[in-house]
Parts: sequence; structure tokens; C-alpha cells
Amino acid sequence: MGRQAPPQPVASVREREQLRSGPRTLDGRRIAVAEGGGLDALARQIERALTATGALVTVLHHPEGSTQAGAANAAGADVFVGIAVEPDAEGCTTAYFSGHGGASPGGLRLAELLQSSVPAALDIKDGGTRGMTLPVLRETRMPAVWCELGPPSVVVQRSAELAAAVATALTRWAAAPCAD
Repeated sequence: MGRQAPPQPVASVREREQLRSGPRTLDGRRIAVAEGGGLDALARQIERALTATGALVTVLHHPEGSTQAGAANAAGADVFVGIAVEPDAEGCTTAYFSGHGGASPGGLRLAELLQSSVPAALDIKDGGTRGMTLPVLRETRMPAVWCELGPPSVVVQRSAELAAAVATALTRWAAAPCAD
């Protein structure tokens, strides 16, 4: 007798089904891009890169994750990408929602795709992905990720490459939003 896979939480199953039935491009998709302060120019570069793909982008500027999540929910975003620069960081780490017995399949996939493109584009260390229950990840209704980057000098100097890498990762995510 074969082993059965453990049961998946209902929210994960619903998210997976919604992602499977969605469009496979960013054209017309609503994307929330958030920054917690001081990254207005970078957020606008990411917005321009995503708008070029046909995405409808909402840029959020607020230090509180709960406020960002509420704004992304109110905007009807299909996906949320948060960016933060950490002064002591030497690389890129991307978090997705995982907790309370489940994880966001779309968030996990996007975190993996960001990690496969951003560190290489900036020539910084790959800090990997991690499941977390940050308020912004827990309170959004859509797949969400939070990307922490450093060192700040590299992020500023290579912001065009970062914006292109984020757009590439999101384009790849739209084509295959969950891994299965």
C-alpha cells in the first residue's frame, strides 16, 4: 500500500486552483509593489519595467506591513512584491507566507523565481527563500513575497538590473504560478 500525501489546508488548495485558472502573462494583471521607506525611485523603476509587460501596477509606500497588505487587498492585486534594503545585508533573501499548517504555493513559487534571478542580476549572495508569517504576508489575499536586499550601495547602483530581474521573475511566475 502506497503512502498518501498529507492533506493540504483548504486555503492552499483554493489558491492553487485560482492560480491554475488565471492568465499566463502579466498583461492586465494587477501587481502591488511595496517599499517600506526610502526606495521610491527603485519602486518606480520596477513599476516601469512591469508596466512594459502590460501589468497594472500599484506602488505602495508605507513602513507598516499591515497597511501595505490592506492597500494591496483594496487595490484587488493579483500578486504582491515587497522590497526592502537592509543596511547590514550582503545578499538577497525572499520570504513567502508559511504558517498555521499551510503555505502559499504562489508565494513560494514567486520567492523561488526571485531568488533565481535577483542575486545573479546584482552579483550578490543568494540568501534563499524562507516561509514566514510576517503581517504583510499573512494579511494579503493574494500570493505575496517580501524581498530583503543588501548591501544598499549595490542595490542603488544596479537598480535598473534589479527592476529587470523582478519583471523577469514575475513574467516567469505568471507563466507557471505554482510548482506542480
